[in-house]
Amino acid sequence: MIDHPNSADSCELLQIADKASPQAEQFRIFRFRTIDSTSEYARTNSDALDDWDLILAEEQTKGRGRHGRKWFSPPEDNIYISLILKTLAPRERLKNLSQVASISIADTISELGLRPAIKWPNDILLSNKKISGILCETFSSPQKKDCAVLGIGMNVNMSESSLSALEIPATSLSIALGKPIDKNSVLKLLIPKLRRDLIQLLNLPFESFLSRYSSYCHFLGGRFLVSGDDGIKREYSALRINSDGSLAVRTESGEKNIYA
Repeated sequence: MIDHPNSADSCELLQIADKASPQAEQFRIFRFRTIDSTSEYARTNSDALDDWDLILAEEQTKGRGRHGRKWFSPPEDNIYISLILKTLAPRERLKNLSQVASISIADTISELGLRPAIKWPNDILLSNKKISGILCETFSSPQKKDCAVLGIGMNVNMSESSLSALEIPATSLSIALGKPIDKNSVLKLLIPKLRRDLIQLLNLPFESFLSRYSSYCHFLGGRFLVSGDDGIKREYSALRINSDGSLAVRTESGEKNIYA
């Protein structure tokens, strides 16, 4: 055990290595049995946390997704983590943080023998059902330092009955694989991939991820629903992912780019 910010139930050093990045890295993980939101905790305590610190909870009472949507976070079944980043990419690349993280998650799920897809910009699906979501927020700390918090939720052991209560079709790793899944084993696959890919984003533009990202976008070439700023969903023909991460679509009036 090591020192940790106020109210964390425990803090541990996790040493992990990945096939793509075999040098072992240490990460501080602050664990909570219950918390309102891992991302809110990371944001509020940003000055006390180090670059790459992870906040992990067994349950969130106020988990959030994109556009302020509630992220259902029942106890013990799933992964709820937030990663704090203080060494940031050039500002023009920050918009791609969640897209890059979606590649890391998709790679992790692929390593388990499954075939995930990315729904632009950053939802991860299995068999057209949501299995993971990402929320990225940038802000200035009380010490006026630029920070980002990358929040990730992944359905690991949720049952069919629990998932049926959600507003959208969803699934979990245990359903897809037909057996209970050890969450810590999944984390040990995911975390080094996140670090590898986010470090790449520090040094290279999103274009360097384009091939990997596009390979998971199974909707390309078909029809795609996009929610506009007015909340109205419109259907377009999805053409390609552009080098900046935007989505090129065909409309009745011609081709246009959509930004997350």
